[in-house]
Amino acid sequence: MKKWLSLFISFSLVLGVVSLPAQAAGTASVVATGKTVSFSGGKRAVKLVYVNLNDAKLEILPVLAGNKIGSTESLESMAKRTGAYAAINGSFFNSYDKGAYKKTHGEIIINYQEVNEGWTGASIGFTEANKPVIGSSRSFKTMDEQFENMTSAGPTLLQGGKIVLNPKAEGMNDPKITTQSGQRSFIGYTKTNRLVLGTVPNVTTGQLAQICKALDLEAALNMDGGASSGLYANGKYVTKPGRLLSNALVIIPKK
Repeated sequence: MKKWLSLFISFSLVLGVVSLPAQAAGTASVVATGKTVSFSGGKRAVKLVYVNLNDAKLEILPVLAGNKIGSTESLESMAKRTGAYAAINGSFFNSYDKGAYKKTHGEIIINYQEVNEGWTGASIGFTEANKPVIGSSRSFKTMDEQFENMTSAGPTLLQGGKIVLNPKAEGMNDPKITTQSGQRSFIGYTKTNRLVLGTVPNVTTGQLAQICKALDLEAALNMDGGASSGLYANGKYVTKPGRLLSNALVIIPKK
């Protein structure tokens, strides 16, 4: 009886390993960590996920809640159903609209297909080789590169390692973006080809730009924030959003 029980447990464990979702297995190319960063207004605990963009087995792309524009879904659910190693909340949306449909803002491209149009704010695009580019959404119209995937929010925080924050120049006038403090999410990349996903509590976009510079990022982009701010890595929340989301950016195994 003990022999059969042992065999059953061993067989069950094997089945469990086979059936684990992709993100549960993890990858050395996606690392979650945290740092306390000082800036002009004090210091903040920054939650971070570093992604090695030199890993050709990874793909970075937006995912829509419910696989369609206007729906909402938890960040964890979007990450799990796509088998993501990591995920961060995406573009702005009308979270307070009544009814099931929540209008999505910003340019979103998935596998070369435009799924949402919006040329205010700023964007991050990825070529097929995972090369990231950050800039004003309008600037992407004149770029030579073909972007396989793109998501948008804004404003641009850093370019060339320098603070270039100018939300009004990118068509952004909401005080929540221009002057007020709040929970923030950001995406950036380093000179060493690492994508950086992060969340920071209670800062202005100006302070967020200082933090991104202190993290030695080459370029950085502010994402939707407040209750939308969320970060997920290796099968669990790093920062849990306070609401369902319209879309997210995920890091998945390349198919």
